[in-house]
Amino acid sequence: MRTLISGALAISMAMALAGVGLTAMPAWRLRAVEIMPVILAVASFAVGGYFLVTQDLSVGVAFWGIVDVHWLGLLAGPVTGILLAIAAFWLEAQITRRWYRNRAGHDMYFLYVPVAGRSETMTAVAGIAQRGRYFAVLSLLSASGEEFFYRGVFLLGGTAVAHGTVAAFLLVQAFLYGINHVAFGVPAVAGKCLLGVSLGVTALLGGVPASLIAHLFYQVLVLRQFRGKERVHS
Repeated sequence: MRTLISGALAISMAMALAGVGLTAMPAWRLRAVEIMPVILAVASFAVGGYFLVTQDLSVGVAFWGIVDVHWLGLLAGPVTGILLAIAAFWLEAQITRRWYRNRAGHDMYFLYVPVAGRSETMTAVAGIAQRGRYFAVLSLLSASGEEFFYRGVFLLGGTAVAHGTVAAFLLVQAFLYGINHVAFGVPAVAGKCLLGVSLGVTALLGGVPASLIAHLFYQVLVLRQFRGKERVHS
C-alpha cells in the first residue's frame, strides 16, 4: 500500500505545484479551473499506467477487481453508485452550509504563494458550467483519470496484489482522492472523501465502469447546481 500511497501523493503534489504555478500568474489565474482537470487526468493515467507495468497488475483486475463479474453486479453497481452519489452530494451541501454559515472566504496560500480562494474557484466553475459541452468534456476527462487510478489501480488492483484489508484500501483511496479538492475549501475535501468512499463501494460491486457512471452522474448534479445558481442571480 505504501507504494500506491506514494503514487497518489505524487498526483496531489503535481496538482498543488501546477495550481500554484497557474494561479500565481494573473493571466492564467482564472483559467486554472479549466486546466487543472486536464493535469489531474494526465497525472492519474500516467501514475496508474506506471503501476500497471511495474506491479504486475493486469488491466482486467484494475477495471473489474478479483471477483467474477456477473450481470447482477453490472446492474447493481451503477444503480447503487448513483444512489450513493446523490447521498454524497447532499451531505457535502449540508457540510458546506454549516461550515460557511459564520465564516467568510479567504485566499489560500501554498508555500507562501497566494492561490485562488474558494469564492474565486467556485465563480470560475460556475462560468464553465454555463458551457455545457465544455463542462462535459472536462468532467469526462478528469473523472476517467480519477476512476482509473483511485478506484481501479489503487482500490481494486491494490486489494488484489498488496497486503491489507479492503476497508483499509477503501478509506485510504477516498482520503487521498479528497485532498485533491482543497482549492474548493475544507467542506469540499470532506465531501469528496465521502464521495470517494461511495465510488469505491460502487467499484467493488460493479468495477470501474460502474464507478465512472456514478461519478459522471455526480458531475451532472454539480452542473445542475451551478446552472441553478446562475438562473437565480440573473
